[in-house]
Amino acid sequence: MIVVARRRKTLKDGTLAQYRATADRRLDRLLAMPAVTAANAELQQRAKRWRA
Repeated sequence: MIVVARRRKTLKDGTLAQYRATADRRLDRLLAMPAVTAANAELQQRAKRWRA
């Protein structure tokens, strides 16, 4: 997990961009997984709408 909140003001823009890219890649992998339950499918759809 990426914890940025306390250090955000001291981090450089490039570091924040790296953290964002890492989080985006992790979310991409999670959203690519097949939905096992209806609740999982709903959560995936909400996350996809949120990202768009």
